[in-house]
Parts: sequence; C-alpha cells; structure tokens
Amino acid sequence: MRVAALTLLALATRIVHIDYKSLNGGDEPYSLALAQRPFLDMLELFSHEANGMLYSLVLWPLVHISESEAMLRAPAALAGVASVPALWWAGRTLVNERAGLVAAALLAVSPTAIWYSQLARPFAFVILFSILSFPLLVAALRHGGGWRWAAYVAVMAAAAYSNAFACLVLLPAQLLLSLGYPCGVRRWARSLIALALALAPLATMLVVERLQRDPLYWLERATPRSVGIAVVELATGFSNLKLVTAGIVAVIAAVVGWLALEVRRGRQQAPRELAVIAVWALLPGVILIAVIAPVFRSPYFIGCLPGVLLGTAAALDRMPRRAALGAFVVLLTLLAGASVWQTTRQVSETWRPAMAWIDEQRRPGDPLILDIAAVLPVLGYYDDRYRAPDGDLVVHEWGDRPMPRGVLPYDDPGGYGGTVGPPTRATIARLARGDRRLIVVLAEYVEALQGDVPNSRGLRWARRECTVTRREEFQIYLFAVTGCPAQP
Repeated sequence: MRVAALTLLALATRIVHIDYKSLNGGDEPYSLALAQRPFLDMLELFSHEANGMLYSLVLWPLVHISESEAMLRAPAALAGVASVPALWWAGRTLVNERAGLVAAALLAVSPTAIWYSQLARPFAFVILFSILSFPLLVAALRHGGGWRWAAYVAVMAAAAYSNAFACLVLLPAQLLLSLGYPCGVRRWARSLIALALALAPLATMLVVERLQRDPLYWLERATPRSVGIAVVELATGFSNLKLVTAGIVAVIAAVVGWLALEVRRGRQQAPRELAVIAVWALLPGVILIAVIAPVFRSPYFIGCLPGVLLGTAAALDRMPRRAALGAFVVLLTLLAGASVWQTTRQVSETWRPAMAWIDEQRRPGDPLILDIAAVLPVLGYYDDRYRAPDGDLVVHEWGDRPMPRGVLPYDDPGGYGGTVGPPTRATIARLARGDRRLIVVLAEYVEALQGDVPNSRGLRWARRECTVTRREEFQIYLFAVTGCPAQP
C-alpha cells in the first residue's frame, strides 16, 4: 500500500505541468527529429546521434499519434514514475524494507528526478535502469538461472543505450557487490561478455560519430565552480534555490557523517551492502571528474542519484528514531519545496513567445541568422515554415533535408555545423542594409568558445549604427536589424 501511494505521488509530480515549458532548443527536438524519420533512416542517423538513441526508438511509434510536448515527454515521465517502486525494490534487496520506502519517498519528490522525467531525453531511462540493475544482479548472484542473468544484461544494455556513460557509473559498485558471493565475480564477468556483445553496435556508432565531430566539444574543463553546479543540479535540479541546496547537502552530509563516525567508533557495523551503495553514489562522479574530465555535468552521472538517496535512507535507518524522523521530514520538505518551485516557476527556454515575436517581425524574404544551428529543429516545431517540405524537422548537421529558405546557420568553434559565429559587422551590414530587415536569433551558444554573443562586436556596432529592436526571452536573445549603412 505504501509503495502504491508513493507511486501515485510520483505520477502526480511528473505529469503536473508536463507541457508547461517550451521544448529545449538544443536537446528535446532532436528526439522528435529522429523519431519522425522512417525507421531505417532513423537507424542510419544514429551515426550522428548515437548517445541516447533508446529514447527515439521508444518515441518512434508515439509521434505517429501526436507530436505534442506531453506526448514527447511521456516516455520519460513513465520511466520517472516506475523509478520510485524500482528504488523501493532495490532498497529492500540491498538494505531492508524501511530503507527502500524512505529512498523511494525521497526520489518521488526529488526535483532533479522530476526535471529529467519532464524532459524528452533519455536521462529518466538512465535513472530507472540504473536502479533495476542492482536487484536484478543480486537475484542472479543468489539464485542463478539464465533468465535472471539475461534480465540483468538487458537492463544494463538499456542503460548504456540511454547514455553511453551509464556503465561507467554502475560497474564499480556491481563489482564490489559480486565479491560478496561465491564465484560471484567470475559469473558476473561472464555476463559482461554478453553485455559487450550487446553494446557492440552502440560502440561502433559512437566511433563513427566521434570521427565526424566531437560531441562533447562544448564542455569546459572541470573547475570548483562547475563541480559545485553539478552538485546543485543533483540536489535541487534547476530550481536555482541555492539556500535550499545548501540545506539538502547539509542534512545528507550530517546523516551520512553520523553513520561514518559510528562505524569508525565501532558502534555500528558496515556491511558490504553499505559499501556498495557508497561506491554507487560517489565513485562514478569522482572518476568522471578526475579521470575522464571534462565529463562532469550532472546528466552524465545521473545514475548516481538513486545511490545517493538510498545511501541517505540506509543511514537514516540506523539513526535513533527521533533524530532519523526529524532529518527525514526536513529533507523531504526541502526536496518537495524545491520541486514545487521548479515545476511552477522555472522554465528551460521560452520558445513559444520567441517564435511569436519572430513571426511578427520577419517579413517574407527577410534573412534570419541562427546562432547556434542546433536550435533549428525547435523553430520548426513551433512554426511549420522552418520545416522541410515533407514536414520533418530540419537538423543542419545531418544534411538530409534542405535548409529553410533565408536561414543562415552559425555555430560555436568546433560545433555541429554552420559558419563560426557570432555574426560580424560586415555580415550584418550586408543583410540589413537600407530597408532590408535581418532577424538574429541567439540561443544555446557556448560563451567559453564565442564570448558574450549578445554583446559581440557585430551586434554592438548594429545597435550604434542601425535600427535595432531587441527582445529577450529566457536564454534566448532576438534582434531585428534594419537601416544599416553601406560601409560597416
């Protein structure tokens, strides 16, 4: 009954305002752009977009029913809901029933988990499959049976096809888990051979993709600030509530620190299961930051989040009852408050009003500079004039659909296609001379590579010498430029 209630809570938190925010310009429309193609064409395009391909495969039959934001995000939402009873199962298997319930309750209201459950990308899949891999591995190690090992391999493969870094997050803890069973490591290693065979197509496509371009070109090197941002994202999602984040981190640190101190003093035992959870929660982030930098962004080790929550629940389970109850109530309140704030106040990008403004400003034949080219699919999602003639969304780097008329793609240095931006004075003067009007759309650019694009030299010159109308939405900068002099 308690698990069913938590599952209903998770359903409520993940479907409320599921279509509240516009599609994210740099990510979500790619899932739709892939799923729109004929099935074999979609498989071929995975050589450009290998990472996270499972989401588009699941989405492929759904987009023939509807292309609404709610439909595009439905697979992620369902995965987010299923993660809650899955974490209860994992907690009951690795620790006990109470720890599983506490962890599931924390996951049900986690702003990070809710955010990724409302994003048309595969990160909610990663959370779900990461959780399921542990009880399935325990079942296989305890009871054997080909079907149990097959289920474990299938879930691990699904995690990897949802995000290529998922196995790096999970394997260290699973190795430690296997050490606790007779011949466990040997049997587990045999299953990894089957997993490697299952992942051979993914590895091939990742190599092909890497030969074409660096998909992680936009990531900076890890710094204390960027690591801090990743911690904030794991704690409170994208609510931007730093004091709440500090409170959540403080409560978790206090609870886990208390248990560590008790173990050190010999008052508590540290069974292997707690070590497994600690490795699951902490080691992957350390590896990704210290060894495989710059892959330090929270989406790449989002599979650690259930481990963090389960580790907290296991520590609470060992505390004195009153202290544990107080810490749990405070933590649950902070997480729920951040989730409500995020769901009702925070948006990713406001493309709906941005597209309405562009439609109002742009006349037939007016050129449009798009910096960066990766956001072109979201223009097509909200305005059919930016789609291909057959109705598909256009992705510039794939090169399989004609560019919309008058659209000039720009990009970051080392990016996915288009002229390296931002646009120069000469380009703006040529396109906005006299009574001709130029529309400039800036979104998803990488400031570390291009600088302060909205205040770049070309646009500063245009504001001095031309007639410029500016509109700013959340993370989107729009300019209508006309009346520029002949010589910049």
